[in-house]
Amino acid sequence: MEEDSVFKEIELLKQMLQSGKTIPLSKLVAVDKGAFISKIDHIRELLPEEVKEAYLVSKRKNVILAQANEERDRILESAMARRDEIIQDSDVLEEAKKEKAKILDEARTKAEKMQKDAEDYVFKLLSKTQTILHKAQSVLEEGKEGLKYESSDSEHSE
Repeated sequence: MEEDSVFKEIELLKQMLQSGKTIPLSKLVAVDKGAFISKIDHIRELLPEEVKEAYLVSKRKNVILAQANEERDRILESAMARRDEIIQDSDVLEEAKKEKAKILDEARTKAEKMQKDAEDYVFKLLSKTQTILHKAQSVLEEGKEGLKYESSDSEHSE
């Protein structure tokens, strides 16, 4: 599972920091910058598609909603054009009013559903991303704590 690979790579980052050379009289650790950056790039590649999709979807949310509104407007225009055609024949004026209301209602319902579906999709992806990031944050916090512990041990032993 990719998620496991991400956490394994984060663990390797932690080990890289823990095995780095401590700079005397400081809490700083020297690590191979290129290897460290390469590891981070590799983690980015291993991120689950859902995380990448959530990022893209959150950026595209307004575009999706604008498309839904454009579709609604197009449907409304179509409904009005249809209404105008029907009004030309005075015998069917009452039917035109009913048809207009129906089409407008369907258009509104469809637009609202599209908007709700888009928001639900974004919410689910962001929730999943949040869970993954919480797990990653826990691993990073453990790493930081481990480094603090090692730093304080090395200061006491000197």
